[in-house]
Amino acid sequence: MKLLLVRHGNTFEAGETPVRVGANEDMPLTAAGEAQAHALAASLKEAAIRPDVFVTGPLRRTRRHTEILMMGLGVAGAAETDPRLTEIDYGPWGGLSDTEIVARFGPAAARELNAWEKESRWPSETATWSPGAAAVADNVKNLCRELEARLGPEGLALVCSSNGILRYFLELTPEGLAGHQSQARAKMSTGAMSMLDMADGIARVLFWNAKAGTSLPVIP
Repeated sequence: MKLLLVRHGNTFEAGETPVRVGANEDMPLTAAGEAQAHALAASLKEAAIRPDVFVTGPLRRTRRHTEILMMGLGVAGAAETDPRLTEIDYGPWGGLSDTEIVARFGPAAARELNAWEKESRWPSETATWSPGAAAVADNVKNLCRELEARLGPEGLALVCSSNGILRYFLELTPEGLAGHQSQARAKMSTGAMSMLDMADGIARVLFWNAKAGTSLPVIP
């Protein structure tokens, strides 16, 4: 089975200071975010990529992004909504910029922000996130197992979520998330897409972080 991982488009207008947008910040796509979804739909159509199944998290930004992709590809009906794809709940960091987090919680927060960005290590001193890294990894593994069983080796599933969740699909690769993170290849840009080849629960990266509006890489 092949798996298209899609990060929803922009939720901040140009010039706005980004904040930590998690499970409790149910923000809509901006006009630019919607344009990213339309651009990605055009790229998929040009590459003749048409998923068999569309699965999205329950937040507005991911549901709308998936809806635009389906419309652009001429796919009728609604996407499947799966709560396992809900963004991480960032607790007291939610809705704050990184600068505000450090100002409120001090140097320990700066260290923990850096550890999350570079190592996907969850904070333990200044915030409690949920549902926990192990739970997110299990959710991703179980979802992939279910999709593989449904679609078989020739199937193609599209999954739309957020950067905090999508990086955990790399745990299913032989290198693991840590291996990809050490090469600075774990983050996905807003509106971008990645593709994995799944076989018996093991993932192989075909391409990662293809930006909206660009031609998709050749799939080996």
